[in-house]
Amino acid sequence: MIREAILYRTKNAKAKTVMISNTIGITSTNVFKTAVQIAEVDCFRSSISPRK
Repeated sequence: MIREAILYRTKNAKAKTVMISNTIGITSTNVFKTAVQIAEVDCFRSSISPRK
């Protein structure tokens, strides 16, 4: 019983860590995408009206 409970807990903990790492990965890629989009918009704006 106890061994099963421990196994169950470790499995759950592993699943949770995987989920957390996945969400972190998703958010970091989203942040990166938005940063790239912002940079592209800035480049586009500067090409229209060059800042001097």
